[in-house]
Amino acid sequence: MMWPISPCPRRTSRELAERWCAEMGYSPVFFETRSHAGIPVYHTDCVMWIGSTLAGVCSPCITEEYRETVLQTLRRTHAVVEFTMEQLRAFCGNALEVRGEGGKRHLAMSGGAYRALRPDQLSVIGQHFDGIVQSDLSTLEAYGGGSARCMIMELF
Repeated sequence: MMWPISPCPRRTSRELAERWCAEMGYSPVFFETRSHAGIPVYHTDCVMWIGSTLAGVCSPCITEEYRETVLQTLRRTHAVVEFTMEQLRAFCGNALEVRGEGGKRHLAMSGGAYRALRPDQLSVIGQHFDGIVQSDLSTLEAYGGGSARCMIMELF
């Protein structure tokens, strides 16, 4: 299985990422990003989320030399919904699949991200999830630099 990793030079150790992937049975896919401001996106979890059957990704911020590789890799195992740069700024890529009562799958995201989604994107998401859990996280997004996924601890 492939695991997309966006290395920001000061934040990612390629060696450690490769070791983690080897131990977990993944093959890394390294790529670079450029935000609307022309600088690397600080966190991969703002660029994309990967659920059980659907992945959401802001493909325009992945630099052209890596974009098709990342999209093809994701499409091998997942349906993909693509986001615009404006949706990146609204934290559409900072979402997380969560399980609810009875094992129902939901997508957790901020209210701002939810409102930024187009009807066609919501339709695709609705085909893969039992619902969307969203809440106003505008203070966190404005001052904390993160959103819904940043607030949820994943325990396995």
